[in-house]
Amino acid sequence: MNNIIWDSFVAFHINGINNLKYILMNNSWFLIICGSCICMMILSWREKKSTVIREEQNIL
Repeated sequence: MNNIIWDSFVAFHINGINNLKYILMNNSWFLIICGSCICMMILSWREKKSTVIREEQNIL
């Protein structure tokens, strides 16, 4: 009985991993959206960092 539960658990996770791999490989728009979100976060962080540095220089 325990072996059946373990086999089902493993099959469920293998199926989930294969489904995620299928989604990532066949939906290029998904990868483009994720990449653009990461780029926007990095650019926003860099802009905020440079603004803080300029404001600190003006105070001094």
